[in-house]
Amino acid sequence: MTDLIGGQLDVVFSNFPESMAHVKSGKLRALAIASTARHPAVPDVPTTAEAGMPALQVENWTAMMVPAGTPDAAVAKLGAEVIKILAAPEIEERARTQGFRVDARGPDQFAPFLKAEIERWGHIIAAAKITAE
Repeated sequence: MTDLIGGQLDVVFSNFPESMAHVKSGKLRALAIASTARHPAVPDVPTTAEAGMPALQVENWTAMMVPAGTPDAAVAKLGAEVIKILAAPEIEERARTQGFRVDARGPDQFAPFLKAEIERWGHIIAAAKITAE
């Protein structure tokens, strides 16, 4: 980010929360958001699909995990409490102002999403012949 602002780089792919303050201050210009939807903090910035790159889509996400074998009742209760906390207006507003979008999902909704992400990135890694060193 420092090199981009300092003119040593022409372009950077970054996480939106990291770059949002620099975009808002005018130090950086956001060209596109690699998301399925525009971000409400910068509604004039197109998605990558709108900018002509529909295959470039990367959603950042964070999840709470528990050890395998955790009782279903405990998982359900924890999931419900996390969703309740994240739905609080002050939490959602704080996340939004920091560049995040709250999309709280319970275990039943998150499991298929995680499976799809693993498959998607697995195909990308295989196609690009990426290996761990």
